Amino acid sequence: MSRATPISLADPQLPVQDAPLWSQLNDLASGNRQFTPLEVKAFYVVGILAELCNSVEWLLKAEDAWPSKYLPAYVVFASAVDLAGRCLTGNSTARQRDNLPVGFHYLASPAPVPPSTQVDRSTVVVSTNIRQYTIDDLIALRNFAAHGQATAPALPGLHNELLDPFPNLMGRAMENYWSGLQTNRDLCQRLASARVGAYANRSQPLKETFRYFSLPSSTIGSLFSALDWHVRLPSA
Repeated sequence: MSRATPISLADPQLPVQDAPLWSQLNDLASGNRQFTPLEVKAFYVVGILAELCNSVEWLLKAEDAWPSKYLPAYVVFASAVDLAGRCLTGNSTARQRDNLPVGFHYLASPAPVPPSTQVDRSTVVVSTNIRQYTIDDLIALRNFAAHGQATAPALPGLHNELLDPFPNLMGRAMENYWSGLQTNRDLCQRLASARVGAYANRSQPLKETFRYFSLPSSTIGSLFSALDWHVRLPSA
């Protein structure tokens, strides 16, 4: 039976944990009453990813963005990649080992149905004027920044062009992911099982996502690709 919704996932009726809370968040955000809990979860994830990426932009617009804010900005972005990876793998546990590599791999190569666990961690994700960054490089850099440790034989260097390509990569990946959710049941199943909490007082990501999609000619990709993460080196 058809529903009066602007989008419909490939399998919108899949069960999700805390379904009543997702419906409650939808009501708080004045969402379409016919959205299923899984569809609300999908919009919520988009909203959280957008919030994280906008936080990166806010850090990078500071006068002292380079070098003092750059590494914190990268850690925030890596959190977004981790969340995206969790939805792509369908990880329902607190285990985080596969989320980041799958997330970064999807940015480099957004396949219709990404691998649910193992990926080639030597895959190059971005190239700058200084060097190429593989999945392993980016994970080692995130681990060092977040925990003061890295597992890579040599920690990759950080410079002011590392984050430049990511808004476009994120925009492309999210376009593919959003389209996939509407056509591919496997992606819906992974999103349904992914460990993403529904918090009763956290409706703002939903409100912002609904507001954005109500704008004329809005696309999910432009929500990310419109960001500018280029930071110029301070003059001597």
